[in-house]
Amino acid sequence: MTNIPDHVRRNHERTSERLDEARAMLRAVEQMAEAARLPHSPETESMFVLIAATQDKLFEADEAHVIEWVGHGGKTSEMMLEGTAAERDEAADVQH
Repeated sequence: MTNIPDHVRRNHERTSERLDEARAMLRAVEQMAEAARLPHSPETESMFVLIAATQDKLFEADEAHVIEWVGHGGKTSEMMLEGTAAERDEAADVQH
């Protein structure tokens, strides 16, 4: 396990929570836009363009958030899964 300072870990967790909240709020806006969709309405279409652009920005923020965590020495869930698979492979090699 890496030794990441507590304040860095807490800040990372708080940012993750805010990103989750932003995604939930965006999903609510998307559902409202779908419910209010009027055929060929430029206003409604512009809402979907803004929703898509915001989703892209959230994806970029998520990527930056993960890169920052790894930069501090943390591991992503994918990295931990790869490590677990490698450990199993090594254990299997030792048994043979």
